[in-house]
Amino acid sequence: MWPMIAFFVAIVWRVGWRFALFTAASLLLIYGTGFWDQTVITLGLTLSSNNCQPRARHPDRHLGDEEQMGHCDRPPGSSMRRMRQVS
Repeated sequence: MWPMIAFFVAIVWRVGWRFALFTAASLLLIYGTGFWDQTVITLGLTLSSNNCQPRARHPDRHLGDEEQMGHCDRPPGSSMRRMRQVS
């Protein structure tokens, strides 16, 4: 937990020290209220879902169907449909 808070504070330090202080206080509040695990899981799911989006088309190059899929082996949104079916 502490390394992740330090990582985010270090990233936003470039914006300003006040924003870094706000980030640290916000993350400590999330930890203090007991929502740290759920926050990290949500963040991980959100960041990993961006890896399964179709790649942008290039106007000067024709892409085949398999290349339009990007580097994910299933279409975008299929995991959300699967999660709704399970719960």
